Amino acid sequence: MAKRSVDILIRARDTASKQFGIVGKAAGGLRNQLNSLGVKLAAVFSTAALTAFSVKAVQAYAVQEKAVENLRQALTDAGDPNASSLSSFMKFASGIQSVTTAGDEGTIALGAYISTLGKLSGKALEETTLASLGLARATGTSAQTMARAVLTFKGGSDAMLTRYIPALKTAATEGEKMRLVNELVTRGLSQMQADGNTVSGAMQMMNNAIGDTMESIGKTFAPTIINLSKLMTDLQSPIQFMAESFHIGFQRVLADLGDFSADFKLEMKDLATYLQDPGNANLVWLMDTLKNRLQDV
Repeated sequence: MAKRSVDILIRARDTASKQFGIVGKAAGGLRNQLNSLGVKLAAVFSTAALTAFSVKAVQAYAVQEKAVENLRQALTDAGDPNASSLSSFMKFASGIQSVTTAGDEGTIALGAYISTLGKLSGKALEETTLASLGLARATGTSAQTMARAVLTFKGGSDAMLTRYIPALKTAATEGEKMRLVNELVTRGLSQMQADGNTVSGAMQMMNNAIGDTMESIGKTFAPTIINLSKLMTDLQSPIQFMAESFHIGFQRVLADLGDFSADFKLEMKDLATYLQDPGNANLVWLMDTLKNRLQDV
């Protein structure tokens, strides 16, 4: 079977991109407002609250950073180490987040996955990612599963994609198969956009925007966390040495106390024997006198 061209998915991308650009401006404004709000909140937070907030922000940034670094490595392995390619895909992911409930870090992670499997970059990577997202929504399966199906379909095999698009079995021509796939991609992308118009979808989109703000703030605190981590690593050996030294010293103190206790018991035993000796008349008189005085009290 002839290898499918990347161009078979361009139509779906173009259909979605027109709406992505329009709604993306409004979403971008929301992110700017939230970023400004984050700065104002930082000014009034207590030290403890700010510390807890900064940890959460750094955690959010760490997730985003990991996804971006994975994509960077995947693009490099695919023969496209240019920073502009990475930047372009991140803008693409942000555009999808602007009009759907899909967070940009998830789209970036999916892009890294597709780039790794298919050695794709540039527009080919964006188109395959978009198709995978659309098909995942339309078929109710995971985006990674659809990514594998799309890649094998492009490579000339219908087997995996036919499980989710049964109509491909009866398609007579390559053109018919491409039409069926593109229609389902477009339908899935429309459903993704419609999800954003529901209450739950709107709340998820707002959470995604807040997440972007947290990532921006976390990026500011990240160097401090890294330096603190290095400091703790440097201090690990000295602290461990001190702990071991304390343990050894404490064990020695306990051993010395044990020896002292044994000696003290022997001395007390000797004293008791001496006191009980009937030949110590003066001492017996003294003990009887003390006993009587204590009874009088």
